Amino acid sequence: FDVHAGHGVYNLTDADSIKTGEAYNGIIHLLTSYQSKTLPEPIPEYFEKYLVFCKTNYEQQGVYYGSPALSYSFLDDSSHLIACELHPAAAAALKSRYKGIKNVHVHKRDGYETVLALSPPHPVRGFAFFDPSYELDSDYINVIETIKKLHKRWFAGSFIIWYPIVERKAAQTAALKHGLACVNGTDILMLEIPHKVIGQNTVGSGYG
Repeated sequence: FDVHAGHGVYNLTDADSIKTGEAYNGIIHLLTSYQSKTLPEPIPEYFEKYLVFCKTNYEQQGVYYGSPALSYSFLDDSSHLIACELHPAAAAALKSRYKGIKNVHVHKRDGYETVLALSPPHPVRGFAFFDPSYELDSDYINVIETIKKLHKRWFAGSFIIWYPIVERKAAQTAALKHGLACVNGTDILMLEIPHKVIGQNTVGSGYG
């Protein structure tokens, strides 16, 4: 399950990407450092495959492929991707991109509702990826409550939760991590990657 699939593909050269500088300071900087061999540490083989995937699409099309395309890239014929997106334009873009592909299913529907309604999947082995925008504080609560319910229905599932690291959301982030840690019967791996300081905000990414 990709619970918040978005548009799926993002143009790194358009006005919005240039305006925020997020792509330039993020994936473009990473790919440039990779190509010039100036990364500070050796790259694990599994991560290099990701960089090659991103580099090829950026060089050929100027785009970054988001989580649906990454997931689809390693699906075999017996596996299925369920991509959820509530925004009409984004859902339409996803449906157009994966039209006619039998093992990709796009739902124009709230992702939290969809993953609960369709769990446990068959076969039961799989994962659900959560990466809401967190522009609304309710997302922090919705992730916790959905994981609590989902874990009871899909005990064998793996759940990947992305969250931004920003100081203005420090209380909400702490509550999110605490809420997830309190889900009974789970093993948790937490990775946090601070990026840089902009003004008064430390920005980066975390995964639970």
